[in-house]
Amino acid sequence: MGIDARVKQRGDCTECRPLCSRRHRLSAHRLRSGTLHFVWTQRAAEAGFALIGEPTPLPSTQGEVWSITTAAGRAIVKRGSPAQTRREREGLAAAAAVGSVPTVLAQLDDRTLLLSWHEGSPSSSPGTLQTAGAWLRAMHEAPYVDDDPLSVPDALAQRVASWSARAVDPALVEAAIRLDAAAFEGLSRVRCHRDFTPRNWLWSERALTVIDFGQARPDLALWDLVKLEAELFTEQPALRAPFHAGYGGLTDPQTRQLRQLVRLHGLQTATWGDEHGDPEFSALGRRILRQV
Repeated sequence: MGIDARVKQRGDCTECRPLCSRRHRLSAHRLRSGTLHFVWTQRAAEAGFALIGEPTPLPSTQGEVWSITTAAGRAIVKRGSPAQTRREREGLAAAAAVGSVPTVLAQLDDRTLLLSWHEGSPSSSPGTLQTAGAWLRAMHEAPYVDDDPLSVPDALAQRVASWSARAVDPALVEAAIRLDAAAFEGLSRVRCHRDFTPRNWLWSERALTVIDFGQARPDLALWDLVKLEAELFTEQPALRAPFHAGYGGLTDPQTRQLRQLVRLHGLQTATWGDEHGDPEFSALGRRILRQV
């Protein structure tokens, strides 16, 4: 039986879902098998990065992450689903022209990347928020051709319908959103991180490195502001101004669009929590809906 088959048989989560941070934090302890370590340790050595000592597991909302030490210095091993790993690699490649992001040192298999190490720690200081806003604006303004045949309004309508059908609490759907598709008419997708929050910012000596691109893909630019607006800015409203000093202000129509997307985020979060018996996410989603 192969490694992936054993992982699947144990029921561990290897597919990164948009809202499964708690599930991944728990599964990080279950996935640290000697077999998995042996495989990517061997492949790292073959790529010129032989390990010194034991890998150290790190908390992550996206896949399984370890810090390692090699003869060349510190590095990161990140393992997720093939789709997540592909998005990570493509997202990092696109964002490299924007600012500091990890470099892919090697791809050890279709689920595992060896990434460069960056100093810093998560921060939500006003200075960090302004720098993060400028970084995100640069990413959104980077050249990209939206050739998706599905229009933005139709894509959003499908997203709402899918999550509404999954909701086990009908009151969630009623409270969450009546999407005004016309409000999004004519908008195009840009390159998005889609998990742009302080936990994915490494701040060091006034320099910002953005990490965790496993959810990155083209989307509405405003989607990168949803978690900030729904969570951080709700708890600390004073941080909204420094972020927009870097990112730029929103027009009145954009503010209304963002409010609709925050409702959708609340629906997704509460529904995922209900589906997976996660009271933390269930409560967070309902709180977001109450506050919008």
